[in-house]
Amino acid sequence: MKKKILIIGAGFAGLQAVNIIRSGLKRIVDFELAVVDKKETFDFLPMLPDIISGRVWPGNARLDLKEYFSSLGVDYIHDEVVALHLKEKYVVLASGRIIEFTFILLASGSETNFYNKADIKERFFRLDSASDALKLHLEIMKEPGRNILIVGAGYTGVEAASSVLQLLNKLNAKSRVYLIEISSNILSVLPEWMKNYIEDMMRKQNARILTGVSLENFENSKALLSDGTIIENALVVWVAGVRAPDFISKAGINRDRQSRVIVDGYLCFAEGAYAAGDCAAFNYRGKVLRMAVQFSIFEARTAANNILNEIRGRERRFYHPIDLGYIVPLSNGIGCGQVLNIRVKGRIAWFMHWIMCIYRTPKAARRIKLIKNLIYGKEE
Repeated sequence: MKKKILIIGAGFAGLQAVNIIRSGLKRIVDFELAVVDKKETFDFLPMLPDIISGRVWPGNARLDLKEYFSSLGVDYIHDEVVALHLKEKYVVLASGRIIEFTFILLASGSETNFYNKADIKERFFRLDSASDALKLHLEIMKEPGRNILIVGAGYTGVEAASSVLQLLNKLNAKSRVYLIEISSNILSVLPEWMKNYIEDMMRKQNARILTGVSLENFENSKALLSDGTIIENALVVWVAGVRAPDFISKAGINRDRQSRVIVDGYLCFAEGAYAAGDCAAFNYRGKVLRMAVQFSIFEARTAANNILNEIRGRERRFYHPIDLGYIVPLSNGIGCGQVLNIRVKGRIAWFMHWIMCIYRTPKAARRIKLIKNLIYGKEE
């Protein structure tokens, strides 16, 4: 019986790791590869706000995992991991199935943090997938007169608010978009010049930005904020933070405050166990690397190669992160950010964002479809 390398998650990190390990196993006959993901699709998360606005067709921002892994000859298991037993080296799935492994790579990403409040999870919109973004788009199309309240003003919240404003503008709707943030400013982790630039651009799109407040209550489409503000006829989008999946917090693994797995320089956290992407907390120069597509991909490369090096009896290699930068794009065709430590803003920043989205899209045929979508506004 072959030994198993098990990858949990098929996002940016998971897909990158699959390609590397699959290639490496061509010369290693006593190991096999399997991937577990509770989702049926890979969702290109940076494009979700553009599904809300209608710029991107949902099919161009997601990939059918069963079809994709079948084409690669990789064993894909559509199921959810509910328990991880590191010492005994097996996982338990929601279906009751038990999968043993020799090596495991956690690439399970992050998901919306509802802070253990079931009512929030059931009643509010979220943005964890292309389907979530489409659901919000269709709801706004159905009732464009409702006020939109977006809770959380990080990257996702800001971009979502901008996209909602763009959609409402197309519909000539008179409803308002409120972006609320419990801290004192939006995009709290970014440089001051970026916060000011984005806030100025958002206000020009007629966003109502409310900082230092939180959502206290929501009943009968009426939102009550902590400063006493009441927003009638409201629809709520909850993007107030993310966390790693629940099974990680229950596994007895060292984690940070977002339940991200604390890894060493090899991206390892236990014997034969690695983590990469949003679920991994890698400390670099005294700070944990932020969640970003580029880090997910590069971490997965290192972790996957280190698994192969262990199998081959070779020396593992340290992960040396390279920060290419970041961009915050808005739906009106502008944006800002830092690329290779150079400030960029305006139209050029927005174009750079889309160049990277096209480049990171899996498969050449899908890239062509996306380009056509962006140019002609059509799926085909």
